[in-house]
Amino acid sequence: MAYIETKNISKSFRIGLFKKRQVLKGVNFHAGQGEFICLIGRSGSGKTTFLKILAGIIKPNDGEIRFQDKKLGLFKGFYRRQLGFVFQDYKLIPHLNVFENVSLPLRIRNIPGWKKKALESLEFTGIAHLAKQYPYQLSGGESQRASISRTISINPNIIFADEPTGNLDTETEKEILAVFQKINRELNKTFIIITHEQDILDMASRTYQMKEGILSEI
Repeated sequence: MAYIETKNISKSFRIGLFKKRQVLKGVNFHAGQGEFICLIGRSGSGKTTFLKILAGIIKPNDGEIRFQDKKLGLFKGFYRRQLGFVFQDYKLIPHLNVFENVSLPLRIRNIPGWKKKALESLEFTGIAHLAKQYPYQLSGGESQRASISRTISINPNIIFADEPTGNLDTETEKEILAVFQKINRELNKTFIIITHEQDILDMASRTYQMKEGILSEI
């Protein structure tokens, strides 16, 4: 049974008053729990749109998303609580230190033991010693580790990422990939990542290619 899957997802955007551009054309996709899935394709092929639909950020025109064999509907709130995001530009809040950034989603959700969970997340990614530093004091790799710590602090089951190492040099990219691999293997989290980096593709359990709105496994 697929952990998450889509069936015949289509999406169009209006261009001006009378034209529409179809971005996704009947997309079918599935991922099992703990898989590491990569999405590749040229710019404008529909990858990011599809990721946003999977994450419930935008709605498709047609088709359905199923999570644990349940169609999303009233179930969507529960589904969104299973998701985490890692961004290329980190999305750290400048006036909050690392600990405050990592603990913020826990506090927003009023999760018990939020201090302990935030510290455990920082320890897992190897930056507990940076807890009192501010984003401007961090390197790119440290900033991405802080972003990842924030993501895993809420214990998501699926982690989405769009070019998460795009701003990093080769050596730092390898360090971040080691963190992803650790999360994937030790915590059994499902990853769905848009990338063009070969090192990330080499980690994939399966890879999909998006071409002119059509998704195919390769």
